[in-house]
Amino acid sequence: MERAGVERNDNACLDVEMKRSVLAIIACTAISPALAAAFDANTPCSVALEAFNSPKRAGEVLAGVPSPQEQEVGDYILGVMDRLDRTYTDAGKPGVWSSFSDAGKRSIAASAVANCRLHPERTINQAAEAVYGSVRDIHIQLGIVK
Repeated sequence: MERAGVERNDNACLDVEMKRSVLAIIACTAISPALAAAFDANTPCSVALEAFNSPKRAGEVLAGVPSPQEQEVGDYILGVMDRLDRTYTDAGKPGVWSSFSDAGKRSIAASAVANCRLHPERTINQAAEAVYGSVRDIHIQLGIVK
């Protein structure tokens, strides 16, 4: 008899835990739809603009304490730029990314968000590629990298 009461109590605890888990997932998805989806080459600039929709400039946000949405967009942009740089260095061409400090990299990532503001029809990936390409070209033209 006592055992049946224990099993019923265990089942009730499991039900409560499952309901909490489902509610947590629903709350996270409702609060932050941008975080629910993974970024890829087709993620529109509107996602970056929504994440950085504050009176602060993107550079100020990335240099300070960014929100989870801002951090996720910034990390994605940094990853795109790192991959672009690696494609050049893997092909034996000069890369520029390693010459920047972390703060410099965040500033360049912020420029990709600014590029999204200027060209909202682009994807985040296209904006990051445009900014990286410009920075790389300038460094090569100025002889900073050879």
